Amino acid sequence: MKNMSKVIKKGFVLLACAFMLLCGSLIPALTVSASAEETSSDRYYDEYPISTYAVDTESIFYTNRTMDYVTTTNYAPDYYANTDLSNSCGPTAGGIIVGFYDRYYENLIPNFTSYYTNGRYKPKDKVYIPALMQELYTLMRTNVDDVGVSEADCKNGLKTYVEQKGYNLNYTSVKNVWGTFQLNTVKNAIDSNKPILLFCDEVGLITVAEGDHYDKIVTMGVKNRHVIVAYGYCTIKYYNGLNENFRTDTYLMVSTGLYSQSNAYVQVNTTSWLDNGYVVTITA
Repeated sequence: MKNMSKVIKKGFVLLACAFMLLCGSLIPALTVSASAEETSSDRYYDEYPISTYAVDTESIFYTNRTMDYVTTTNYAPDYYANTDLSNSCGPTAGGIIVGFYDRYYENLIPNFTSYYTNGRYKPKDKVYIPALMQELYTLMRTNVDDVGVSEADCKNGLKTYVEQKGYNLNYTSVKNVWGTFQLNTVKNAIDSNKPILLFCDEVGLITVAEGDHYDKIVTMGVKNRHVIVAYGYCTIKYYNGLNENFRTDTYLMVSTGLYSQSNAYVQVNTTSWLDNGYVVTITA
């Protein structure tokens, strides 16, 4: 019986070892598979003209409303994609960031001044901004591994461009360590005159049209993942006849990179559309 017991114990040990080896071989395979799937879907791209669709139209009736907003100095450039560069929302957003900071560091775009004497940003020209976007397109490795850009390639390409011009660039995430969006981080950045690079998944671009005691809110959805730039934040509060605040909407004000709708709001009461966001700081 003792010998039989030893045999049984050995059998259990061998079985346990085999099971552990099997699990050890399967777990890395499952991990690689999941990682590859995540990477393949994490691409930001658009076609020209970009595909949008109507998501929602809503009318809000009120007795009174207040609207408070803060923006960076003179907002941000409203550049749109080059027609000859496919899937180029990453380079377009990068161009908007570079154009924004060219107001303070004029060598960012050689031989070009991105703003007028009154401080307002110039519209996209036919030479220098297209050339800037072409360079960013290459540095961001657009369409190299797959359509569009990855978040990492977009950030690295923009950083490389800025450093090649003799400046420094740093990113600060607008999410905490648990992945939760931090509106205060965005507000502090805007208050400090810094734009935010936003990586979006089917974001809704919102317009708010004021009527006679009502607002008409139209949301247009971008079908693909898209990269945009935030330059302001806005809070609208609605009050009824009893002066009760029955609704509060909080938005970011963004340059969309689109020719058809260069500026819009995006909703931050919910941020399910936001993959990641980064405050962009460029210094000498």
